[in-house]
Amino acid sequence: MNQPPRFPGLEDLLTKAIDATALSIIETMREPLLVLGADMRVERANRSFYAAFNLSPENTLGRFLHEIADHTWDIEPLRRLLVDILPKNTSVDDFELEYRPREGKPRLLLLNARRIVRAGDDGKGWILLAIEDSTDRRNLDVLRENEKRYRTLADSLPQLVWTCLPDGALDYTNTRWTEYTGLPSEALLGNRWRDTMHPTDRKDTYERWIEALKGNVTYDLEYRLRRHDGKYRWFKVRAVPLRGKDGEIIKWFGTSTDIDEQMTAQHLVEESERWLQLIMHSVQDFAILTLDHEGMVSSWNSGAEAMFGYAEEEILGRPAALLFTPEDRDNGVPNREMETARREGASLDERWHQRKDGDRFFSSGTLRVIRDETGELRGFTKVVRDITDWKRQQQELQEARDSLEMMVEERTAQLQDTVQQLETFSYSVSHDLRGPLRAMLGFAEVLREDFGPELGATGGEYLGRIISAAHRLDRLINDILLYSRTARANLLLHPVDLEKVVADAIREEPSFQPPRAEVEVVHPLPHVIGHDASIMQCLVNLLSNAVKFVPPTRLPKIKISAEKTGDTVRLTVEDNGVGIAQDDTKRIFRLFERLHPSENFEGTGIGLTIVRKAVERMGGQVGVSSTEGEGSRFWIQLKAAP
Repeated sequence: MNQPPRFPGLEDLLTKAIDATALSIIETMREPLLVLGADMRVERANRSFYAAFNLSPENTLGRFLHEIADHTWDIEPLRRLLVDILPKNTSVDDFELEYRPREGKPRLLLLNARRIVRAGDDGKGWILLAIEDSTDRRNLDVLRENEKRYRTLADSLPQLVWTCLPDGALDYTNTRWTEYTGLPSEALLGNRWRDTMHPTDRKDTYERWIEALKGNVTYDLEYRLRRHDGKYRWFKVRAVPLRGKDGEIIKWFGTSTDIDEQMTAQHLVEESERWLQLIMHSVQDFAILTLDHEGMVSSWNSGAEAMFGYAEEEILGRPAALLFTPEDRDNGVPNREMETARREGASLDERWHQRKDGDRFFSSGTLRVIRDETGELRGFTKVVRDITDWKRQQQELQEARDSLEMMVEERTAQLQDTVQQLETFSYSVSHDLRGPLRAMLGFAEVLREDFGPELGATGGEYLGRIISAAHRLDRLINDILLYSRTARANLLLHPVDLEKVVADAIREEPSFQPPRAEVEVVHPLPHVIGHDASIMQCLVNLLSNAVKFVPPTRLPKIKISAEKTGDTVRLTVEDNGVGIAQDDTKRIFRLFERLHPSENFEGTGIGLTIVRKAVERMGGQVGVSSTEGEGSRFWIQLKAAP
């Protein structure tokens, strides 16, 4: 079964007559086209064919297909396909062949051929051969599968393709138009497409279009079109008229090619040149010079003259390598700098340079390439700044930094030694105090037991105060020793079962159990990463405070719960005690902080400090929220066990 034609509508036109209309259509095609006779001679070729294969009508028309282009079209598989088209009315669809010109690289071509018959002729007809260079699309199989196999030429082009009537009214747009503008095709037809043009460009464009419609000028210009997101982009717009036998215009075929990147680049170059001129003539603190592609100085500002000591007439046309030190010249530094700039676009350096009188200065410089619109290297521009003073300051700063680091190391070592001595002293004093203290307590207890009645009421009261004070001092010494051990101990962290630790902590003290207190545990309690003994100490201290800081007439009620959030667990101890004022919650965990007189509530002011230190050593956090008179919520947050 014959396949549908590759260019819809074109075959119908050509089968009527190979006349001016058909030839105009052929000429407007971007793909190379050939019209072959029954004897395989070339009867017609469009400009795209001549341009694509570097041929001319003189060495193409009237010649056999296999003879043109130095017999590079003498391809046996193609010849076998073409000879069957006229007698058998067959066609060639998407025939791939590798075309090997005499000069240049091989090209992958995609060929389509059809039989074209003109009414009234002998019926032999012609062969229309369409050639598509698919070399650069060799890897676009996925795109080909997603598109229609036989798409129209207009919808296969990246440009905005359009046609209009002789009066200029748009009557067709390809899908690129609707994709670009975001408007349906019917919203662009007629003269409505002009609404997408930038207002500034409309007047000149319209006047040029009117002249083109009259046939006075070619329609080839640039203007901006509004994209679907409201942004305007530059387009190169060309249109070719299709004329009838009498030369009248039948239709216009046009393309609009997005050149916004090129225009933006051009504007940036122009702006850069203007800025360069401004900088060259106004900046005095920087040496600004340009070099040609061989590294010869081609321009020189007054800042360069002041910095290097060369007058403009002395340095122009001479190698910029003169500005480097002799050792850098011997080591090829100037050439390497230019090579880096050629390869990467710029070369940054900080080095010593040399003035005309031989004096040296330290500078920071940037060498950048200058390229024309074709990308060809035109030269270099270099900006140099004298930073000798900055270099000297950096050296002085480095020396000061080195000296400071040495001083810090010495002071740190001294501080560590002092801290170690203080810790040793604290432990020794706290430990040694317990011996005399135990003796005082022992003799006081013996005195009360053996001579209590003889002391009388006043003596007995005084002795009781001595014993009570001795017990408080003993607790204080114990807490100091515990805090010291907590601060110094190496904690081996591992998964800890909170259920077990909480149960052990409650069993440890009778004061945590009925009838002296009610403790509620909300199960389950997750596992955490921590240290068993440290968590136990924290719980005991928090429970002790919860039992201790309660009005005499109120039974202590404590609630223990835990909540896992992400990779952390928060263990909460909630009580119904006297609470903490809002301003005091910030200092409750400080060492020796007491919020209540010892006459009302016993305590050393170290218990919560031990909790804070232990939790911090385990990599966690501790906090409290409280309302004075209504109780407190102490919480410990640790990493959850995996």
